[in-house]
Amino acid sequence: MTYQVINASLLLPQHRQRAYFVGIRQDLKAECAAFRWPRIPVLQRPVKYILEPESAVQDCYLTPHQWGKILGNAHYQKDPSRRMVRLGGVARTLTSSYKSGFYMYSEFVPPPKEGSEPRFWSPREAARIMGFPETFTLGACKNLGRSYHQLGNAVCPPIIAAIGGCLNRALQQRPAPVGTDGTDLAPALDLVLQGCPASMHVSDDPTTASLLGTSRGVSAPTPAAV
Repeated sequence: MTYQVINASLLLPQHRQRAYFVGIRQDLKAECAAFRWPRIPVLQRPVKYILEPESAVQDCYLTPHQWGKILGNAHYQKDPSRRMVRLGGVARTLTSSYKSGFYMYSEFVPPPKEGSEPRFWSPREAARIMGFPETFTLGACKNLGRSYHQLGNAVCPPIIAAIGGCLNRALQQRPAPVGTDGTDLAPALDLVLQGCPASMHVSDDPTTASLLGTSRGVSAPTPAAV
């Protein structure tokens, strides 16, 4: 049994530190020795690339009553900027109480014009910052609050794919490609691409653009120390 703490912000526009455990049967000695944790590149994926168009998020805005309650909250008044996501940065950790706990802790998308109410993440945006592919169905929950709850309780698929790629390589005892240190990142990078529409497969960062453009068989030129 081995574990590693990994922050999903390496691949996704969300700060989400979690401990991941990998266990291999003790009798599989060669496989145990072959396992290496993934060397995950830093992809520089800011929030602005996963936002839906305004026409799709009209139901996500806080009401004047909800926003008024937050403005009067002493916790909010200590640091108002903490409640607004930086579009050029990453989101705070999405929690299961994102919608129900909006009064105290939830992070909002700033309004398009100053002086109006901000909004919640849309369910699709919440799925994107978690790394779920666009094909992932969100309509199963009739109550939108349950969608946020389930997404906030989930693990990030690209991180699991990165770990799974390494575990699969170890179990098959396949030699690692030169320069990858045992990492098979193709499934993880494919999921990153599937987690946003094709029109958003862009990046201000050249390394990120290169990795996302050639995800199959790519090595990790900027590995993170995790």
